[in-house]
Amino acid sequence: MKNWYSIKAVSDAVAELSVFDEIGFWGVQAKDFVREVKAITAPTIKLYINSPGGSVFDAVTMFNALAMTGKTIEVHVLGVAASAASYLAMVGSKVVMPDNTFMFLHNPINGVYGNAEDMREMADVLDKIGASLTATYAKRFKGDEQALKDILAAESYLTAAECLEYGLCDEVVPAIEATAKFDIDHVPEAVRAVAFKAAAPAPVVELPSLPEQIAAALDAAGLAEFQAAFSTDAAIADADSLTAAVAAARDIRSFCALAGKADMAPSLIRARKSVAEARAALLATLAAADEDTFVDTAPRSAPKTAPAGADAPMNSTALWAQINAMKAGVKQ
Repeated sequence: MKNWYSIKAVSDAVAELSVFDEIGFWGVQAKDFVREVKAITAPTIKLYINSPGGSVFDAVTMFNALAMTGKTIEVHVLGVAASAASYLAMVGSKVVMPDNTFMFLHNPINGVYGNAEDMREMADVLDKIGASLTATYAKRFKGDEQALKDILAAESYLTAAECLEYGLCDEVVPAIEATAKFDIDHVPEAVRAVAFKAAAPAPVVELPSLPEQIAAALDAAGLAEFQAAFSTDAAIADADSLTAAVAAARDIRSFCALAGKADMAPSLIRARKSVAEARAALLATLAAADEDTFVDTAPRSAPKTAPAGADAPMNSTALWAQINAMKAGVKQ
């Protein structure tokens, strides 16, 4: 079974909890997560997040399970805390983000199939869920309520600096490798000669090219079959646009599955449709299917028949000719 989290005891004082994949869906059940969190004895939990999000109810369950421990929760965003993962990040008494990391916030979304009443009911449910999630963000948010609502409505990618400005994180740290420093005056000369030689020049690390990044990102997301479509999309120009495109493709695949139209996902993703365009196409397809399978159950009225002996209806010319003939007969 594929886990979307791992727990490791670093010491008696600190435990590390990592969430490095989708939350819920194809992961383990929330009850398993809660059971393992309850087993942590360390007073401090360091929560590391790099997740595209997932099930809002799993995220709420995880949030509450961690909050109820009464332990110190320190959150570190290592890549992106997107969607439900950004909500989970709010559990931290302290949230730390390297300056090259992101949060992605949006209002809750869902796919629904049914009639107008089903649509209205789901809209009401989403409003209630959204109000609950917004209230949690608002506890940290620096700014008025409308500004937060605008960020959620706009489906916003926020940089670490923006998160710090809005109060969604407490500290932004440089994205560099930390090095230990020692007072070598207290180190014996024999040891110093061996352990503190002049450092060799750091090897030049060649960063992966954009095509290599695309291939790696799609492979990790289970979307390797779409490499050609992504590689030829001029809108994918850097890591940020690639991350957004992969997230959109995964959302499209999930929406199609929820609507019972999983076979539509490949063509929509290859066409590089946005999530909004894909949902519109799904709606049109479902509506067309309803038209094709519509059954008229209205009762049929009996066909009207003319009274016995009645002639076929006349046209206006014949009718006036008959009236004139009758008038001529009267005069005679």
